[in-house]
Amino acid sequence: MVDSLRNHYGRYGIITDAWDLVQRHLRCCGVDNIGWGVYNGSWWDMIVNSDLYETNTKLSESSLFYLFVPESCCVKKLDGLTGWPTEVYRDRRRCQTWQYGPPNKSSGPHNDAIYYAVIFFTVSMLILFRDALKV
Repeated sequence: MVDSLRNHYGRYGIITDAWDLVQRHLRCCGVDNIGWGVYNGSWWDMIVNSDLYETNTKLSESSLFYLFVPESCCVKKLDGLTGWPTEVYRDRRRCQTWQYGPPNKSSGPHNDAIYYAVIFFTVSMLILFRDALKV
C-alpha cells in the first residue's frame, strides 16, 4: 500500500481515484503508522509542489503554497440532518498547508481539518467488526 501511494498516486488516474475514494469514505489519510507522511517525497508531492520558476526543484515546506496532503485527506462538514459528509470542506487550506502541527509535523496542536486515522488501521477495524457481526 505504501508503494502504491508513494509511486502511483497522482501519476495514474485510476489509482489516484481509488485512493481518494477510500480516504474520503473511510475518513482516513495515509497508510500504516506513517500516516499522512507517506505523501512526503511521493510522486504526488513532487508534481503538486514543483516550483514553477525553478526547473526540477520543489517548493520549500515553509512556503504558504506547499501542499502536504491531497484534498481527500481533508475533513468535510457534516450535514446536520443526515450526519453524512457534505461537499464542503471544514477548512481545506488548513488541512493541506498548516505549518504549526499536522500534517507538517507529526505532533503539535490538533488540526481538526485533517483525518488522523490511517487506512491499514481503519480497514483492520472494519474486518474485525464484520467478523464480530457474523457470530
